[in-house]
Amino acid sequence: MAETVQYYLERMVPELEDLEQKRLFNKSEIKQIVKRRTYFEYTLKRIPARKVDFLRYIEYEINLEALRKKRKERLGVKGKPTLSDYAIPRRVYHLFERAVNKFKSDLSLWLQYIEYAKSNKAGKLLSKIFGSALQLHPAKSSLWVLAAKWEFEENMNVGAARVLMQRGLRLNPTSTLLWHEYFGLELAYVKKIKTRREILGLSTTASSKEKVQQADDENVINLPVITKEDEWFRDKREEAQMGEQKIEGLKEENNKVLQGELAKIVYLNAIAAIPNDLDFRTKFADIYNSLFPTSNLGFVLPEIS
Repeated sequence: MAETVQYYLERMVPELEDLEQKRLFNKSEIKQIVKRRTYFEYTLKRIPARKVDFLRYIEYEINLEALRKKRKERLGVKGKPTLSDYAIPRRVYHLFERAVNKFKSDLSLWLQYIEYAKSNKAGKLLSKIFGSALQLHPAKSSLWVLAAKWEFEENMNVGAARVLMQRGLRLNPTSTLLWHEYFGLELAYVKKIKTRREILGLSTTASSKEKVQQADDENVINLPVITKEDEWFRDKREEAQMGEQKIEGLKEENNKVLQGELAKIVYLNAIAAIPNDLDFRTKFADIYNSLFPTSNLGFVLPEIS
């Protein structure tokens, strides 16, 4: 026990020296930090281990990091980041890792670990944490949803979010939460794409207005103008035809994803997995109306009643 504690304390020496050199903490405060950390390290060696000891240690380190940041800002310490700038967060991650290894079945501990990593924007670490947590808690639908939302909203990876939802549903096919959240994910993705298209002027609504304006102006005669671009496209007809096909595919009326086809498929699979539940089905309509209150995607949810 004593050897392990000594090992962890020795690893802190370079960090503490850096804090003293920057004058963020004086010698007396450094001694107090060592004393507190020594106490906490010994408490973690109790038999049986207690979750509260890990949480108290983590809380102390988080508060210490907050104090370090305030003093650094107040003193105007500049320059490249050094060891003390990332040592405490790294220690907190290590403490959480030790804690979840001791209490693998404690979901609340995993969630605290996830929230801390999210607050520090530790993207790579979050992927690892979610992977480990889901392996141990595959039946926790809320955990699958949390992981998928992070991929979609923070990591901007809708493909990874879909994979997580689908894996979660394979393991929990009757989870109403997962079905509703997966449906909402697909609709949110459509809404995001539609918003981007409107900003870029690619929406169907914008193009329709332009066509109407051209049709109304009967006095305008469009004369063909041959440009260098026309000559270039004429020499490469095959490439031009491929380009036209791509343009057609970009139109909303030709894009099944933008018409909500994936969301519809999710809904149909959901009612097949959980039949004869009216409340379950009407919830889909509520989700749809919350995201598209004044418009529709061109499809009607079948078999709601």
